[in-house]
Amino acid sequence: MQRDNVRNQRENVVLAIANAQTRLGVPAEANPKIDEKAITDVFMKALENYMKWCKYLRIRLAWNRLEAINRERKLFLVSLYFLIWGEAANVRFLPECICYLFHNMAKELDAILDHGEATHAPSCIAGSGSVSFLEQIICPIYQRLAD
Repeated sequence: MQRDNVRNQRENVVLAIANAQTRLGVPAEANPKIDEKAITDVFMKALENYMKWCKYLRIRLAWNRLEAINRERKLFLVSLYFLIWGEAANVRFLPECICYLFHNMAKELDAILDHGEATHAPSCIAGSGSVSFLEQIICPIYQRLAD
């Protein structure tokens, strides 16, 4: 992912969670923390189309049960979705394509998180060893659509 996209989407996720928390109210604690409901609300809203897509195609979601996902994984999945969307350029106007990319990359992310060691996803490594989501995933899709 491009560095500027990562910065932009980080800000996007932080503001979305802050807005959700504001709608819930300010915690009365001396050391307030983000409410789990705020994170779940952002998660559900951001991934609503993906969940509908899976239901329509009758395929399993990238996770088993919502209750089984901890807050960190929810944040990772929301961030991944927004990173894909931000990097997708004109492909973002194909929501089914974004859902397909997210579905497969969420599974890869899950495997990386379960393994406990951050490595580059095999789908984004070029023959030269460089890593570029835009170059390896988005550009070929766009070229195919342009043909």
